[in-house]
Amino acid sequence: MILTALHHIPIRANDWCCTEIKLRDAQTIALKFSSASGPSWLEISVFTGPPSRRAFRRLERCAVSYRGQLADRSPRAVEAVRRLVNGVVEGFDRALAPDRTLAALLEAPPARGPLRFDRDAIVELLSPWLELGQEVVSGWRWVDAFPAAVRGRAGADAPAELLLEFDRAQGDARLLASVGMDASASARAFARTHNFAINFSRQTDPPVGAAYLITATIAALLERRDSDALELRLEPPPDAEVIAERSSASQDELVPLSTVQRGTRWLKIGLNSECGQSCSFCTLKEYMPPEADSDALFARLRHNLEDGRRRGIRFVRVNGYDPLGYERIVELLAHARGLGFERAELHSPCWRMADRAFAARVVDASPPRCTFFVPIYGASAEIHEAVVGRPGAFAELQQAVTNLVELAGADAVRLHTVITRQNLASTPALVQWAAGLGLTLGAHLPYPIFSARSGNYERVTPRESEVAGAVLELAAAGRRFHVLGLKPCVLWRHRASRAVPVDMWLNPLAVHSLPGVAYRPDDDARDAERDAERTHAFALPTTPCPHRASCALATTCPGESLQAYVELHGHDELSPVSFTELAERLGGLTPWTRELGD
Repeated sequence: MILTALHHIPIRANDWCCTEIKLRDAQTIALKFSSASGPSWLEISVFTGPPSRRAFRRLERCAVSYRGQLADRSPRAVEAVRRLVNGVVEGFDRALAPDRTLAALLEAPPARGPLRFDRDAIVELLSPWLELGQEVVSGWRWVDAFPAAVRGRAGADAPAELLLEFDRAQGDARLLASVGMDASASARAFARTHNFAINFSRQTDPPVGAAYLITATIAALLERRDSDALELRLEPPPDAEVIAERSSASQDELVPLSTVQRGTRWLKIGLNSECGQSCSFCTLKEYMPPEADSDALFARLRHNLEDGRRRGIRFVRVNGYDPLGYERIVELLAHARGLGFERAELHSPCWRMADRAFAARVVDASPPRCTFFVPIYGASAEIHEAVVGRPGAFAELQQAVTNLVELAGADAVRLHTVITRQNLASTPALVQWAAGLGLTLGAHLPYPIFSARSGNYERVTPRESEVAGAVLELAAAGRRFHVLGLKPCVLWRHRASRAVPVDMWLNPLAVHSLPGVAYRPDDDARDAERDAERTHAFALPTTPCPHRASCALATTCPGESLQAYVELHGHDELSPVSFTELAERLGGLTPWTRELGD
């Protein structure tokens, strides 16, 4: 078994790390090791066969030889090499059964013919490498597989799912992964093969990295066994009562990665009142001047709120240039509260909330669960005011944040920023500043009004690889920071990413989309009165990623780029990540997965 052998072999030892495993022939496996601190390398060959072959050491079932180059030939370094070579051959000797060759450790032909989709099928498909009760990685072992739910007649058309359960010998941590039979299901999946859709649990314990690694391992293994020659069949489970009892305790814990639901509908109210700022990345007011207050406007807004409630919508999102600049905003929010809206979001530059009395009126009038989204572009007056173009704005914003926290609570305040060339270098300081206030900070890349050549988009938009450097700098300091629009493969390829744990900068559970596309017609309930011209400013064209069908990070990625960004910077920063690379970086099957294929 590949994983059985792996757990006996020192893939990493002191300064040495195995970078490649190759099957030379049916009787020889070569392992290449490199030194993390210098040019030293080793190639360790483990082989079976006639005793006439020259060997450094012979054991019961195999022997070993090695060659290489050592920059350090001190007695301590030579002893470390000797221990490594002995560890490798001893591991293979324990893993080899008397009737198996070294080549058999790496063999697993694709499955063929009809196969009933059940627990035994998954066990059989994974059995060339992984067995029940066996440790997969980092102390996690596979303990069981069982149906996610009992399929009665009412659910006969629903995709079948099996849950794979993993636990740790130390502690009570538990992890669930799912393997669905219907790979063509509409829901997104962590990975797909010809017949299967693979997802993982959304539990907060264990860590995301473990969930990601285990599911990547399962996906890589199933990818090798699955093919168009495999025909899956679904039959009723043999013991429905037992399965129902088991699945009732586990089904609530399994939340597929794809569950970013569109069932929660928001009524969007756009208020394009004057914002009082001239942000370097925004030229929207040049295309659509601010809207003047009028009785007709208020009547239309009231009508939209009332119509939304009649349609059963309970959440309202108020945005625009600056909703707080609308002279009847308090009255409008009070009307929404009176209609029974349960939750609200208010997006505004928020500098007007520096007036404590005004801030109190807004907070009191808003629906019960109101979140205030406050933009900030730097941790100092110099940087923030250079972006917004208004002297004194930073001090006002600081006071506004203080007022909101005291009146509505810290949980009701969300800071966010736009990463531009102007403030990119100061982004880590801004994240630290927000953390010092106990507030979260969201971020996104700029987006244009119409095209890459319109407005200031071309001047202010950094390359994603430049933004990746700031994200990884924060990750190295222990702070996770998600930037909407930044592709995970760009982070992955950045040279700094290898020095930082993957789960510090890659969050598969976050919402992954592009900035500027939130107003697509199929997203949410929309302001029924908004005309086509105003809608067009937010309906930005996108270009599909050329690698989205072949990348292991596809479900942590929008799968597309703004067309304006591609016009400006191209697609050259994007490159697919294979399941092999994913497992390697996460410290799992590597380097065995080189033999599993990409």
